[in-house]
Amino acid sequence: MTTVEQPDGAAAPPVRRDYARLRPRGKAKSWLNRIARRASGWVRPLLFEADAPRGLWRALLFDAYRRPRPLFGKAVLDRHGHPRRAYASWMARADEDLPALVAGMAFPDLPSNGRTVLVLLPPPRDAPARAALLRDLAARGDLIVLLPEAGGETVLPPGAVPLRLSLSRPPHDVFLAALAQRLALYAPLYAVVGGAEGPELARALARRDVPVVALAGTADGSPLPGEPEWFDDGAGAVLFGTPAERAAALAAARPGRERWQAPAAGETIAEAIDRLGRAAAGRVDAEVALVLSADRSRLEIGEAELSARVRAWRRDRLMQLSPGAGKPRRPYAGFHPLLYAEAHPQACLDERRYPLAHWIEQGQPEGPWVHPVIGPPAAAPEPPALKAMLHGHFHYADLAPEFFERLSANLARPDLFLTTGSAEKARLLERAAATYGGRVEIVQVPNLGRDVGPFFTALRAPLLAGGYDVAVHVHGKKSQASRTRIGDVWRDFLWENTLGGRHAMLDATLAAFAADPRLGLVYPDDPHLVGWARNRRAAELLGRDMGLTEEMTGFVDFPIGNMFAARPAALAPVLALDLQWTDYPVEPIADDGTVIHGLERLLPAIARKAGFRTAALRVPGTDWD
Repeated sequence: MTTVEQPDGAAAPPVRRDYARLRPRGKAKSWLNRIARRASGWVRPLLFEADAPRGLWRALLFDAYRRPRPLFGKAVLDRHGHPRRAYASWMARADEDLPALVAGMAFPDLPSNGRTVLVLLPPPRDAPARAALLRDLAARGDLIVLLPEAGGETVLPPGAVPLRLSLSRPPHDVFLAALAQRLALYAPLYAVVGGAEGPELARALARRDVPVVALAGTADGSPLPGEPEWFDDGAGAVLFGTPAERAAALAAARPGRERWQAPAAGETIAEAIDRLGRAAAGRVDAEVALVLSADRSRLEIGEAELSARVRAWRRDRLMQLSPGAGKPRRPYAGFHPLLYAEAHPQACLDERRYPLAHWIEQGQPEGPWVHPVIGPPAAAPEPPALKAMLHGHFHYADLAPEFFERLSANLARPDLFLTTGSAEKARLLERAAATYGGRVEIVQVPNLGRDVGPFFTALRAPLLAGGYDVAVHVHGKKSQASRTRIGDVWRDFLWENTLGGRHAMLDATLAAFAADPRLGLVYPDDPHLVGWARNRRAAELLGRDMGLTEEMTGFVDFPIGNMFAARPAALAPVLALDLQWTDYPVEPIADDGTVIHGLERLLPAIARKAGFRTAALRVPGTDWD
């Protein structure tokens, strides 16, 4: 066992760019940030907790129906379209105000048995065709026909129930939201909408998970063409009266109108509505069935939660929220749904297909959205014929005993390179490593670069020397600046997946590298899905210097927490940068935007640039939040 001291990096290295100043923050900006943080301590309770100011503040930002006023939308909603934390509870209770808006309406007393069909048609123009359509639909379910409070008479078939609408009460969209909330209690099989009120009602019903068939052209019994684009947001299908009408509309529309349909040969309008309505009603169940038909061992959630996520995905796309809204999570080990959706926008965004279901339906195509999964070994694997090094950086040396306890669950005894920032901590590491059955080298490093500098700078020589087939990198994470004790559960998740504890995950990792010579990088399959945050500029700069040409999409899959195992050859692009200690910002560093955070997000692209594949490490049931 040897202890080595590293130079402090005082000499200026041959750096192409000043990586240490990727996010320079001027004195004026730092001063303003400090003032803002202090001010929020007394401004927030005054505005959001004290009764009188809170009422005035809400009256300024919101109307009587808890909707943000147009001038203050950006203050209330974040970039994903979700209410900011201070307003979320207030806006979440908006649904509680809706029932009173339709309390005076005479809703029919029908059971919630999935037989109800809701119908909203425009005022009668072609009365015989309209009557025939309603008669045919009544044979297929319990018909509720929504009629304007004032308007022409409509002849209803036997058994159909009229529901008179008053559109002069609250604002139009608020009334339709209340109406949709009440109608959804019938658990309708589907709804049929047409005319001028149809698009808004279709959107309101779709937000309540009611399938909608919209009628365009003469499909609604009217000789005047409808506006099919109006229905695209809410309708599960848009039905034209004839194939010729559909073809003419498609010729004048942008691509991606698969929901625009026409009756099949010999099919009546009512038969086409029923076919499309039932298909729309079964869409969620069909997507759930698709997912359940795949490898169930990789599914991270149960069937009920899966169904809820499919519905939530469809609602969020309907509301045109960003796919990253609502802190989405990984539903299936090794699969990144947001990367897949971004690569397949027509299906997953325009058509609102759940990304996981669509990927399975398409035959599980390869791409940056999917990785092979390395799980716990079924039996104790044989020690692989690989030469491995394991780097552990310990800013918190008191975590060393846990580190060695987890290592003991494995047969492998890689060469250990332990780095820390002081001689006292080095002595603690030395005592903890006394009984380790392999080579141990303890390296004292400057307090720069967090865990990244000790790996890519202090250990660059052994990484490049060619003596190791695999290099494993972990660190003693506490994240004390984050939410209370998040570092402990996060470290437990990362170490359980990289080193093991309950399972011999280090052995499983080395076995995977031995079995696949093209495998270059593996890392824990984090359930959380995050984006570039404020790190895109840092990643772009580093990527240019490393010659990365891979497109930087909106989302990114990477080793969150920066623990991984890699072949040194897969890290060649970053090792070629020859990062020096002066390339890392001085502590305390920003939470995002530094060279450290940029490298963390680029690691999979770096491995692919070097010609290697990536894989995911996943111990089922592990999580950290």
